[in-house]
Amino acid sequence: MRFSDTDREEIIRSGELFVRNAVSQPRDDHASAACYEEEAIMMAPGQSPIQGRAAIEAYLSSFPPFSDYRLDVAEIIGDGDLAFERGSASMILQPAGASSNQLQINYLIIWRRQIDGSWRAYREIFTPARGG
Repeated sequence: MRFSDTDREEIIRSGELFVRNAVSQPRDDHASAACYEEEAIMMAPGQSPIQGRAAIEAYLSSFPPFSDYRLDVAEIIGDGDLAFERGSASMILQPAGASSNQLQINYLIIWRRQIDGSWRAYREIFTPARGG
């Protein structure tokens, strides 16, 4: 299958859905984790690779509440059933009993087309952005 503008739009919608789930009240980490393949791997700063959707959901659940989550997609390039998305994100973390602080990250996600034509995150890595 050829990678199309429709595929690119689907990936963008998946990212937007992830953000909506992450900032909903209450936060829906289960729905956010559903944006990942069952065997996805996430590589987060200071962590061993987080393997599998359930482990990714547990990792997402460990984050303190946050707001003002923004994605800035720099590029999405695909070929066939694989695509990568590179960008940055920012959010305001609001840990209980502590002052809020801004987190800025750079990320790279490899997306894989599913049998039904949808796209799910297959691999992800993110790192604090300079000054983040």
